[in-house]
Amino acid sequence: MLRTGLFFLPVIIVFKLAGYASAAFFQKYFSYQTYYYYRNAGYSIGRLYSYTFSIDLLLFILLAVIALFSKSFLYA
Repeated sequence: MLRTGLFFLPVIIVFKLAGYASAAFFQKYFSYQTYYYYRNAGYSIGRLYSYTFSIDLLLFILLAVIALFSKSFLYA
């Protein structure tokens, strides 16, 4: 597991989640009165962020696993 690099994937995900949290905090703190179109349409800003962050995280994990396995198969 250490050879393929999957050992470091949870560590990277923790840093990615910390980046998500800091981005959401800065947006909420510095520019709270934005996204008027979405607010008027009835969308929750928190839900928009959660959808965006979850799709980004899933794509990141998928691409990281594909890259790690393709690299390990190339050099095996």
